[in-house]
Amino acid sequence: DDGGTETGNTLNIPGTEADDTLTASDDIPGPEENEESTEKHTLNIGRYPSDLEFDIALTPRGNGLIEMDDTQHLIYPIRTVDDSKSLFSSKAKNYNGLVEIYPDLNYHCYYIETDMDANFIDCIIDHSLVESFYDMLDPKIKTEVHYINSPKDYQNYFYKTDHHWNTPGQEQGYLDIVRLLKGKFEPTLYLETVLIEDTKYNGYKSRKSNDYTIYDDFTILTSDQVPDYQVIIDGQEKDYDHKDDYMAGDFDKGTGINYYVLCNGLDYGVVEYHFNQPGKGNLIMFVESFSNPINTFVASHYDNTYIIDFRHYYSVYGKSFDFGEFTAEHDIDDVLFTGYYFFHANNVFKVTD
Repeated sequence: DDGGTETGNTLNIPGTEADDTLTASDDIPGPEENEESTEKHTLNIGRYPSDLEFDIALTPRGNGLIEMDDTQHLIYPIRTVDDSKSLFSSKAKNYNGLVEIYPDLNYHCYYIETDMDANFIDCIIDHSLVESFYDMLDPKIKTEVHYINSPKDYQNYFYKTDHHWNTPGQEQGYLDIVRLLKGKFEPTLYLETVLIEDTKYNGYKSRKSNDYTIYDDFTILTSDQVPDYQVIIDGQEKDYDHKDDYMAGDFDKGTGINYYVLCNGLDYGVVEYHFNQPGKGNLIMFVESFSNPINTFVASHYDNTYIIDFRHYYSVYGKSFDFGEFTAEHDIDDVLFTGYYFFHANNVFKVTD
């Protein structure tokens, strides 16, 4: 799955053709706007936001994609606050309603800035999307952001050819999330970056444009500090990722293979981690595919962790998710909503109760 979409299959992102004038993308249809909170929501620990104006050379590539000339990163045009307002408002009302009905749980939200949030065309980064969304959230929801503060940040943290974060981005995300959930004094795992030899990774953007001339090295995160655990996927015990196979060279090396998902783990309705660590609490994560490479690392900080992807839940279980029933049955302590723009500005990922 390529993640983050109304259908769960494609990123439906309007953009520019090669001969078009580069402008911000078209409006996103959404539900009627809900009343917004007037209380300012404070952004949290970790990397801090920085407004920036800059110069960068771009070349339109067609299929809604633009190329950063210096590094060949393929990017989409920014979404705007006006594009997003109604969808953000709907999602904020959803999260805030859970806080009101179930006030004894600890709520957390992690927003991953991507090319959707940085105006590389007009050379301005102002974090207006995440700030507009967080302004709508109940202050009881603790927040954190994976900030893009410059073109270099984007180039360092994301693949050239994919919308997902690369291993430096994944590691920063893991550290941010653990600090958000457990506080800055929580010990974190030592993560090692491993290069998968003899691979040319063509991510979603490359596959979308059917252009394989630009590619990435493919690296993964591993750690020998993860305690023993059990994984149950949609009711069946089995392995979640295939990192060991990739490190052993046992994988399809063909052109255009979706290494990110096939190696780091597919998307499922419910993934359960059981670490047998009484006293560390239980976590529920509402996600899309950005979390896949770090699910195991985050879960290692808890006794039990339950990871929910609404693109697949109903088709597997044949019923809507019930937040109150699930959190009570599994004795949940902490709740995390995490993803990029198309997770938070998307009614597919609204939590049902």
